[in-house]
Amino acid sequence: MTAKEVECPKCRTKIAAEKLAQIDNLPCYGCGNTLSGTVFPAIDLTKREKPSLSNPATGEDAVCFYRADQRASAVCAQCGVFISEMYRVRIGDEDFCTNCVAKSYDTNNIPALRTRSSLKDYQALLWAILPLILFFPIVILTAPYAFFLVIRHRNNTGGIIKRSNWRMPVAGLLAIVEFIGIIALGIVVWQEMI
Repeated sequence: MTAKEVECPKCRTKIAAEKLAQIDNLPCYGCGNTLSGTVFPAIDLTKREKPSLSNPATGEDAVCFYRADQRASAVCAQCGVFISEMYRVRIGDEDFCTNCVAKSYDTNNIPALRTRSSLKDYQALLWAILPLILFFPIVILTAPYAFFLVIRHRNNTGGIIKRSNWRMPVAGLLAIVEFIGIIALGIVVWQEMI
């Protein structure tokens, strides 16, 4: 298939892109399927320009980790490799390599590119309050988990949008009060059994 041809999705017959651009609802020559679409100028791949090597490295220069023939212009703030202008992505005040930016969509490790987050402060507060509202005996399970969330994620900045940080201390205080209540209830029940 040349750059100026498209394929019928049903029978894979090659059709000239110019014909598809000129005729709306063009019948396929092979199967008769009706084709329509928009042909963009990028279909002509012969006009693509190769990226210029405007900053070649010399003998004493630091070179790009990804292209040894290019002079390094920055250091990736995430992984620390030297990168050239071609592989440099500027986010805020920091430079990142294209590899780290691509990985950050899965790992969420560049805060400026964070697309999702779990609000651990909200979860801890929920686990501390929920048994008080619904069913008190499950506090034996939920209070330790709420306390674990408070201790484990106490320095977590939260979500994408900055929020106040009152939830973690309140959840921790409620979990401690619930612990004291569980211990007091256990002592009372134990003394009644004796």
